[in-house]
Amino acid sequence: MGNPNYYWVVICKNRMFHRHINSIYGHKIPLGETDAVSSAPALGGAFVARCDECGEERSYKPTNPKK
Repeated sequence: MGNPNYYWVVICKNRMFHRHINSIYGHKIPLGETDAVSSAPALGGAFVARCDECGEERSYKPTNPKK
C-alpha cells in the first residue's frame, strides 16, 4: 500500500517512561500504513493501542487530523 514513509500514529500517553528519549515529540505508536492522499479512517469511537516500547495499553479518541 503506498509509500512506507506514511503511517497513522498516536503518541504514547506514558510520558514518564519515554521522557528520556524524546520529550518534545513523544513516542509514536504506529497504527497502520497509509499514503499522502488517503483520508482518515472512519472510527466509531475510542480505541485501544498498546505501546511497542513500554507495553502500556491506553485508550485514544479519534480527532480531526492536522494538515
